[in-house]
Amino acid sequence: MAVDSDNSSLVDLSPIDVDPKHPGRTEFGALRLVSAFHLSSRDERFGGLSGLSIGSDGRLYAISDQGFWLSAKMVRNENDALMNLLDWQIAPLLTPSGHQSAVTCAMPRH
Repeated sequence: MAVDSDNSSLVDLSPIDVDPKHPGRTEFGALRLVSAFHLSSRDERFGGLSGLSIGSDGRLYAISDQGFWLSAKMVRNENDALMNLLDWQIAPLLTPSGHQSAVTCAMPRH
């Protein structure tokens, strides 16, 4: 399966306030929020992301509810806060034998 790469328009990021009643709030108990984004896409393969992790290559990796894996280059500022996600890649999950997973095959097509 081919990987869609360098697809900057695959996902849109919009900064959000986690606490709309207190915009700019960054302290949540012992936790300090450094950035928060709403991710959206018109691509039907995107959505319901889980299994988020950061690879040894510094990229963000996730699995979509539609049976695809996604990755993106994380752009951070001088304080290491996430500022953007670029160079999106998306491809179907494959079985160990290299076939498209049943989850991906069952995905409804519009």
